[in-house]
Amino acid sequence: MNQELMQSIQDIFSNDKTLQCIGDQDAEYYVSEKHLKERSLISASEHKHLYNIAARTFCAEIKGLKEFISGLGFKTAEDTISGCFYYPVNGFMGWHTNYTRNDWRIYIVNSIQGDSFFRYVKNDEIITEYDPKGWSYRIFYVGDASNPYWHCVHGGSGRYSIGFRLKKF
Repeated sequence: MNQELMQSIQDIFSNDKTLQCIGDQDAEYYVSEKHLKERSLISASEHKHLYNIAARTFCAEIKGLKEFISGLGFKTAEDTISGCFYYPVNGFMGWHTNYTRNDWRIYIVNSIQGDSFFRYVKNDEIITEYDPKGWSYRIFYVGDASNPYWHCVHGGSGRYSIGFRLKKF
């Protein structure tokens, strides 16, 4: 990702933010295996501590972003934005599936210290992938109710993310 594109993305996060804090436990609980085992099929996370960025409707217009995504072999879907968040220190989004909107996703992420992570279930195993420090991206497929993709996020020392729904070329 070039420097101009990274700066454009960073500028999105300087706009209005709305804190969403739902749940009475700490982040470690809501991203734990114990909490996952207590869940039944849900699409959106019921527990979170993050800032929802009000400028998310403008994220798709960031200069160079569609070209970057195209270079990876994807194009954005009609209803393109799947999330635009800032996770403060120890912010999180608990276990969820997004099963009602099954499609490919790309999340462009900036981990402030490289200690935030994306956690998901694959073949009945919980996998934790730490985000590298700085900007990176992750592509994954969100299944439907018959094959849900359980996942959660922990913000570590702070994490920015912009997500897009994708279509394969």
